[in-house]
Parts: sequence; C-alpha cells; structure tokens
Amino acid sequence: MNLTEKMTEEINVFLKAVGEAELPVFQEKSEWNLLRKVKAAYTVRLLEKMPQYKTFPAEKIPDMFLQALGNREAELAAAKGNG
Repeated sequence: MNLTEKMTEEINVFLKAVGEAELPVFQEKSEWNLLRKVKAAYTVRLLEKMPQYKTFPAEKIPDMFLQALGNREAELAAAKGNG
C-alpha cells in the first residue's frame, strides 16, 4: 500500500465516522494519478460542504486532509524532478 492509498483510507475512516459517504476507491497503477483523483474528489466534496472556500486559492483552504494531499503532491513532484 502506497502513502496515497493509506491517506485515502484515513480520510474515508474519518468521513464514515462523521456520517459522510466515503470517497471512491480509485484503481490506479500510478500513485501520482491516484493522488490527483483523490485530491480532486475530496476537493469537490469539501467545496460542496463549505462553499465559502471557493474564494480561497486551493493551497490556502484550511483543511487538514486537503493540506496533507497537497503536501504529498509536492513530495511526488519533487521525487519526479529528482528521478
């Protein structure tokens, strides 16, 4: 299990605990593609619940899961640049 899969699992545990529907489980061979799909799905869900965040730049939205996904995206981008 890669880090993005683990993060998705943790997000889904939280969503389930607060009575929300879980994010879809995407089947991707590439962690980069998986991360982008999970981040997009989570962002859509978050903006539905908190429409006032639509005025914020994505990196400034005060949400711990979205920030963690963004941090992972930066890590993968840095690793890709070093590869």
